[in-house]
Amino acid sequence: MLALPSGEPGEFDVVSLPTPKDLIPALQEIWKQTIEVTRQPSGERPNRILVHLGEDVETKLLEMLRAQSAEASRLDQQGEAWASVVNRRTEHVIKLAMLWAISADPAKPVITHQAINWAASVVAYKEEAFSGIRAKFVTLSQRSEEGRVLRAKIVEALKVEQAKHRRDSHWSRMRFRDLMRYLKLDRDEAAKEVNNLITQELILAFDREGKSLEEVQRNRPALLKPRRTAYLK
Repeated sequence: MLALPSGEPGEFDVVSLPTPKDLIPALQEIWKQTIEVTRQPSGERPNRILVHLGEDVETKLLEMLRAQSAEASRLDQQGEAWASVVNRRTEHVIKLAMLWAISADPAKPVITHQAINWAASVVAYKEEAFSGIRAKFVTLSQRSEEGRVLRAKIVEALKVEQAKHRRDSHWSRMRFRDLMRYLKLDRDEAAKEVNNLITQELILAFDREGKSLEEVQRNRPALLKPRRTAYLK
């Protein structure tokens, strides 16, 4: 089942993406024709339809799966529940594209690039809408918990790095960019949570010369290490 937000303006009108052209009429027509094609007399199984992939469509789907896997992995590392939504993105695209193909040519349905692009736009619209709703209405406590999980992973990564180089105080510090790569974080998110931990006095930050930093900046080198007693708040 694929739930879509209402296209009507109102309290939940939080979608920045434009609604795919003729979305509702297209879905209605696709559903109508798909039901007609599979309809059988009462008690009999519906027709089974073999849908083929058009030229280079498999390559496009594999690219989508790789991008999906990378994004879901990053979100999972962050303890972000949205990873489960991302993990089903390509599945939803394929299902919608199959319905498009069947309604376009019931006798010999083929998933074309046009079908994939249309389906991807519908799924992107759906994700954008529910992401906006989630950001607006998810309880503060849940978002706070997600941040706490991520901060715990940052502290643990710094402790592991420190344990590797106990005899060398310089190398026991982890570079900010290495932390981002290790936890697969973008710069803004990493800087935000690292500065949170600095404010809580759970980790220390230094520049290349060893001078203590009060905060890290997304585009400047920094070295990080945990304080000896780091208790997450």
